[in-house]
Amino acid sequence: MGFFEFHRDMATDWPMGTFLFIFVVILEVIVGVVVLALLFWLVDSRFLPHSEGSGVIIEKEFTPAHTTTTLTYNATLKMSTPSTIYHPDEWSLLIKIGQEDSWISVSEQYYNRHETGDVISLTYSRGRFSHGVYIKTVR
Repeated sequence: MGFFEFHRDMATDWPMGTFLFIFVVILEVIVGVVVLALLFWLVDSRFLPHSEGSGVIIEKEFTPAHTTTTLTYNATLKMSTPSTIYHPDEWSLLIKIGQEDSWISVSEQYYNRHETGDVISLTYSRGRFSHGVYIKTVR
């Protein structure tokens, strides 16, 4: 049975097959959109030439260490079990380069050494299609 015959047969098997057909088509569309978005991101942001420049710190953000808990279904136990994920402290800077801005995570020492409004040296690249800024390193 081919791909299209499978969909046709499922769509015509009322009522359960029709509902499954709708579910499968929606799932295929979602997967397709995610794959296309990932491909766009890869082509737009990878293997680009780097530029040296400067930027202005326009915002600083500290996110303290925390945990998140999600429920994961365990088929063997036939129940959901909690999974706890630890997220360490994170120090981030929002840097403006020309008319664009971008967030980058930095070390605690770098974060404490600079204030909002400081001009810093950095290495960045611009997206092929989006022309967005991708900050690679700060100095």
